[in-house]
Amino acid sequence: MKKNKISIIIPTIGRQNLFSLLFRLLKQTKKPDEILIIDNSKDKKAFEIYLNFQKKKKIKYFFLKKQGQYHALNYGIKKANYDNLCFIDDDCLPSKDWLKNLYNCYLKFNKKAVILGRNENFYKKNLFSFVEYYNDQSFFEEYFYKKDKILYSLFLDVKNCFLNKKIILANKLKFNNIIHLDLDLSFRLFKKNIKIIYCYQVLNYHLGRLDFISHLKREFFKGIGNYQIFLKWGKKWEYKQIIFYQKIFKNNFKKTLINKILNKKNYFFKIGFYLLYYFDFFIRFLGFNFSKLSFNFFSQKGR
Repeated sequence: MKKNKISIIIPTIGRQNLFSLLFRLLKQTKKPDEILIIDNSKDKKAFEIYLNFQKKKKIKYFFLKKQGQYHALNYGIKKANYDNLCFIDDDCLPSKDWLKNLYNCYLKFNKKAVILGRNENFYKKNLFSFVEYYNDQSFFEEYFYKKDKILYSLFLDVKNCFLNKKIILANKLKFNNIIHLDLDLSFRLFKKNIKIIYCYQVLNYHLGRLDFISHLKREFFKGIGNYQIFLKWGKKWEYKQIIFYQKIFKNNFKKTLINKILNKKNYFFKIGFYLLYYFDFFIRFLGFNFSKLSFNFFSQKGR
């Protein structure tokens, strides 16, 4: 039946990992019914990779001239033939049961919730990748809370999640042009009282940055994104309520996560981890204040 069929949406900028991602998606224990490649690169890099799979009718390729992840995601939603939508990035590698577990979690909770999966670091020995993973995952886990033996998340990660198209369209929940577009969507889900349920068994591996420069660049833009979120939501009821939830449902996930990451790592790795972790705070602070100063400058100029 069409209502049980699944569309997987992949926004891509043409990373080489797209080949491995498509290969893994075709080998899933539960087969996807269609895979949509939304190429948002400037030079159609993803098309060359797609050519290796063009005989697979379930894989469909779309090239967008208009740049922006939000545009790619919304276009994928529009072009998807089925209501069950899975989202994954082109720098990810799902486990073999990823899709099966995502869909089973969705069915388990009566098709009324959004499902968030578990991300793990793919590179086991790279310091930059590990710190990136901890920065991201610790943020999400800080906003987990349990209720009636169900683990919920206050925020969504668009590189590993399951949404129903009817929920998106009925509540006008398209992605907006903002760096942290998944966090922005999370606030709107919260406003509509749509729950995000975290499913640990939905395993996805993320390929983080492997060098110092690309790592710091990502953290700087995260700082810019943090200011965008604060500017849009900082004074609103939803923002205050989420902070309130985070305080009353305070958990130990963050401490457990860092113990898992640093377990059996040598002394020099641990020192490097903490140095880079705290340096990232400074880089995000720079990004936040750069965005703030730029906004104030152009606001004054526009008067």
